[in-house]
Amino acid sequence: MKITDIKTFLMHANVPDSSGWRARNWLFIKVYTDEGIYGVGEGSGWPRVVET
Repeated sequence: MKITDIKTFLMHANVPDSSGWRARNWLFIKVYTDEGIYGVGEGSGWPRVVET
């Protein structure tokens, strides 16, 4: 089995009535294989998530 593709999905949400952070960022990744199997995971980057 070999990885054939990786896709990233950057999600952003503003939190208007927050006593802490005013926004949230999430980075999800989807890894595809040559056998048709895929997996989904979450990555993070501190202090800000950056899609690559």
